[in-house]
Amino acid sequence: MLASSRITLNFRGTVISGTPVVSTKISLSVDNVTFVDYNGVTDVYGLNFRYVKIRVTVTSETNTGLYSIQDLTVRLDAKLKNDAGTTYALAANAGTYSQSVNTITVTSSSHGLVAGSKVFLTFTSGTAQSGYYTVVTANTNTFTVTSTIAQTTSGNVVLDQEGTIVNFNKEFIDVQSITLSPAGTTPSIPVYDFKDNLASATYSITSNVCTVTLNYHGLISGQKVKMFFASGTGVSDTYTISSYTTNTFSFDLTASNGSGNCTVYPQSFRIYLFNNSGSRVSSNVSWAIKGY
Repeated sequence: MLASSRITLNFRGTVISGTPVVSTKISLSVDNVTFVDYNGVTDVYGLNFRYVKIRVTVTSETNTGLYSIQDLTVRLDAKLKNDAGTTYALAANAGTYSQSVNTITVTSSSHGLVAGSKVFLTFTSGTAQSGYYTVVTANTNTFTVTSTIAQTTSGNVVLDQEGTIVNFNKEFIDVQSITLSPAGTTPSIPVYDFKDNLASATYSITSNVCTVTLNYHGLISGQKVKMFFASGTGVSDTYTISSYTTNTFSFDLTASNGSGNCTVYPQSFRIYLFNNSGSRVSSNVSWAIKGY
């Protein structure tokens, strides 16, 4: 029995005549009797299974539809992978901001960010929209980001209040370990927030926005997730969360309106860095991941 594996179906075909419609189904089972079906997908992540069944169905509204399949392969991916990088973990620094049209200027003493850095901004006053931003310009005590909402406002802001986001460079379906190594000579304690769990959820798509309902998911805007859609109109892929609540999160997905069941696996984690007194501090942190 395989504890975990990604199953990928690849096939190449040619329409011979008519307008045939091709659909796929991947089914998994422990005993070769009871199967769990994943309709309309060519890529799925399975847990604790022994049997895989593949079905490619060709339908046509007329008797003249004909479709030729030249080759078909099924791959089970269980090779150990490694990923690594460096990020600047912020100490939940407080600051002030002002917004003019689409440009938000944040003032935070010795913030440590540079152009291209990613930061989650929680605006605690004013009307700016909290979210995950890319730094456009930066100097020692200020930096700018661009908002999708044009307005004039100002107030207070907190940087990376919910930890510093690290999105994977590679796609994982089962993380085995995460290792963090802070830079510098001052002792610090790194902590990561990651749920190593393939979670079952439901979803709905309205006007090309997919909203997933998963109680206490622990994710925030800017984090990436791998979505496996078992039913409905969703397209299985990796997406970046654009908004969230305690029990839901949303992302852009171009597809017909619909709803159904899905499973979710995070493609990111968040870092908190503490000193020996238990206060959050800022520093570069190297990270490494092993998994499948």
